[in-house]
Amino acid sequence: MLIPGQDREALGAEILGYGLIVVGVTGTLQTNTLRRLPVEQRRRWLLRDMAYNVGVISIPVAGLGLLFHILGGLYWLVVATLVFFPWACLQAWSLLVEGGPAETR
Repeated sequence: MLIPGQDREALGAEILGYGLIVVGVTGTLQTNTLRRLPVEQRRRWLLRDMAYNVGVISIPVAGLGLLFHILGGLYWLVVATLVFFPWACLQAWSLLVEGGPAETR
């Protein structure tokens, strides 16, 4: 985003590519975690991760929006920030105060 003279479509393609990588990695990690959870805990875990997944999906949506001049473009990165910043703060707080990730409680 900080490259001078870069056009909107190139930035959209870069954000879309990055977003697809994030979606792929997140999907793989969440699928592996879900398989390891006992069946009775899966639904609760999936519901808890829905907010996080909204942030993940908003990244490629921002890229598509810039690329095709639809959907509001970069405004979708605000959604990602509003999801990921509190999530990261919660995880950091949990690690410092409780000694482990919040999701293991």
